[in-house]
Amino acid sequence: MSSPDSWNDFLASLQLGQYQLHNYLGGGQFGRVFEASHVSSGDRVAVKVLLPNSELPAIAEFDRERSLLSLLHKSSNVVDLVDSGSEKVELQYGASGALLIDLKYHVLELSNECLEVLVLCRDKITWVERLTLWRGVILGVHQMHLKQIVHRDMKSENCLLFVKPKNITDCKVGDLGRARDLREEAIVRPEDYFVGRGDMRFAPPEFVFAQGEDSPRAHMLADLYGLGSILFELGTGQALTSLTLAPTRSQVTHAFMERQQGRIVDLSSVRKNYKLAFEIFEEELPASLKQHGAALIRQLCDPVPSERLPKKGISLDGGNLSGLEWLLRRTDILIRTVKTEKVKSRRSSLRGVS
Repeated sequence: MSSPDSWNDFLASLQLGQYQLHNYLGGGQFGRVFEASHVSSGDRVAVKVLLPNSELPAIAEFDRERSLLSLLHKSSNVVDLVDSGSEKVELQYGASGALLIDLKYHVLELSNECLEVLVLCRDKITWVERLTLWRGVILGVHQMHLKQIVHRDMKSENCLLFVKPKNITDCKVGDLGRARDLREEAIVRPEDYFVGRGDMRFAPPEFVFAQGEDSPRAHMLADLYGLGSILFELGTGQALTSLTLAPTRSQVTHAFMERQQGRIVDLSSVRKNYKLAFEIFEEELPASLKQHGAALIRQLCDPVPSERLPKKGISLDGGNLSGLEWLLRRTDILIRTVKTEKVKSRRSSLRGVS
């Protein structure tokens, strides 16, 4: 099958294990995600299928995602793995030909939507709602870091929305295909970490300029940039790195070759590229958030990785990640600030009426 639509039509008719596939939800080069139902209970789930023509790195990432989701099972803000398996199915071709293929799949809890959809209509949601959803993403990454797992591909497209009772919407981290368990040996060469593994439109500048490292601290700092980038999306609707650096694969390849020759860009010199972007973000903030919200985005998305951490109180215990409680607290303060300002504004309006 050569076209994506052909694969989608074929897969949507299948039953994999105990799950009947239905509507196509989305996917990428090597995988497809479908809404599905359990044939006995009728429970609705999402089934992620690895295409049988996938390359070896994609197969390794798919298998690793299953392992990581198993380690994170029942984490409140990481999408939950329900089941996983493989199924041999018959693929018809030509007039009478048939080929038996093996399909790997993950069964995941079914979300209502991805955060990217809200980014596109962000003007319809308040800043309290935006920050609350962002806090859910931070909590998910916090839970990952406590288990020594880093995401490495943070963007709104990889964050999933779940509507809970009383119409409360929570946001969870999903798509762990590029994630890494820091307790395990690397499966790629050390130099492959120079440029990262995720979407370059959202990648931290150290990846664009081939200065990434395979260390707990470097991975943590890259995830912090990713979290800041999601906040930037929620504020402006734009991909921060794409806006500031417009990275291309040829540019990244050139930076990689330069590093091999010992020529390394001073990342502090890149700050000027971010100045206008940060000003655009600040303009989108309500008055009560302009000072502290703007300061936080500048910290998290500083081109110099070491500047993304608070000045005090954060350390790596024996090389282990310590979580993101400090960022959760900062976010809680921002949320309370907006709520307090809203109450003050309402009281002021009532006094004016009286």
